Amino acid sequence: MDTKKLRQKILDLAIHGKLVPQDPNDEPTSVLLERIRAEKERLIAEGKIKRSKKSATSDTPHYENVPFEVPEGWCWVKMDDYVFGVTDGDHQPPPQANEGVPFLVISDVNTGKICFDKSRFVEESYFCSLPDSRKASKGDLLFTVTGSYGIVIPVETEREFCFQRHIGLIKVIADSSWLRYVLMSGISNGTFS
Repeated sequence: MDTKKLRQKILDLAIHGKLVPQDPNDEPTSVLLERIRAEKERLIAEGKIKRSKKSATSDTPHYENVPFEVPEGWCWVKMDDYVFGVTDGDHQPPPQANEGVPFLVISDVNTGKICFDKSRFVEESYFCSLPDSRKASKGDLLFTVTGSYGIVIPVETEREFCFQRHIGLIKVIADSSWLRYVLMSGISNGTFS
C-alpha cells in the first residue's frame, strides 16, 4: 500500500467536502467570513493592520473559474479574504548574536515542524524593530518558498522568533487548520491570491 497516495486521496476527499457527510446544522461559511471581515475592519480602524491593496471591490464571495463545486454552505474565497496578511522573512542577513531571539532558516522548518535546536540568534532589539506583520504568533502558518518548496508549518509555540526570506508567513484570523490542509493539498496552486 502506498501510504503517500492514500494520504493524498484522503486529503483530496476532505478538501472537496466528500470525506464525511455534510452536517446541515453547521454554520454556513458566509457567517464565518462576515465575522472575519468585521474583525479585519476593526483592526484596520485601530491602525493595527493595513487594508490590502488587493481587496476585492465586491462583497460577493464568489470567483470565476473555480476548480470544483463545493458542498452546500461552503463558498470559494481568496486567501486575502481569510487572513490578515501574507509576507516573508528578512531579505538581508540580520546581525547574529550568541544568544537572544532565534532566527530560523529553511533547515529549521523543513520537517514540517519548527526546530529551535540549531537556531541562529539575533538580539532582542533587532526582533523588536521588526513590524508585527513579520512576527509569527501561535496559530499562524509558516511555509517554505524555496528549496524544500511548499512545506506548511503550523506555529504551535508562543516563543518569539524571526526567520529568513525563504520562509513565508500567513497571519491567520480564524483557526488555521483548514487553511493548512488546503495548502498541503496542492489545490491552492493558482486558486488563492
